[in-house]
Amino acid sequence: MMSSRKTILALIAKLNGQNRHTWSKETEAYLTMEEFWELMDPTGAMLTSTTALKCNKKAYAYIWFLVGPSSWDSIIEIKSGQEAWAALKAEHEKDMPSTRMNLCQQLYLLSHNPAVGVIPFVNEVLSVVHQLEFIMHKPQKDESQTNCDWPPLLICCCSHKPCTLHT
Repeated sequence: MMSSRKTILALIAKLNGQNRHTWSKETEAYLTMEEFWELMDPTGAMLTSTTALKCNKKAYAYIWFLVGPSSWDSIIEIKSGQEAWAALKAEHEKDMPSTRMNLCQQLYLLSHNPAVGVIPFVNEVLSVVHQLEFIMHKPQKDESQTNCDWPPLLICCCSHKPCTLHT
């Protein structure tokens, strides 16, 4: 069982500037499997027992190895898994213009391949939508109507309303 857990750990892509949504879900699942996730809850009780403190340090080690070098600065001085998780969340879950621009670029690079059907394309679009939701961004009226920075499909997905696509 231990080797399969290490294999799963090795399969999780390291956090970089573009995979926060997927990384956080995979890391949360892994920390849950290792019984560390309850330590990451900021609303939970302060850790006082020796066992809990030891587990929190171990959770930090797992997080450290799942983070790429570009994110080390935000957690290098931290020794707690709970604090490291909070620091990474604060750093990567911002609705910043650069984050939005990166997600828009990802969206515009998507293309539908008729040979494989529409489902993979829709899933890729929804992945970007989920990442936008993850940073709490909702397109504003001016973004969807006058700015033309958001394709109609994304507007429909973000608004969660039935839509008709007009070309």
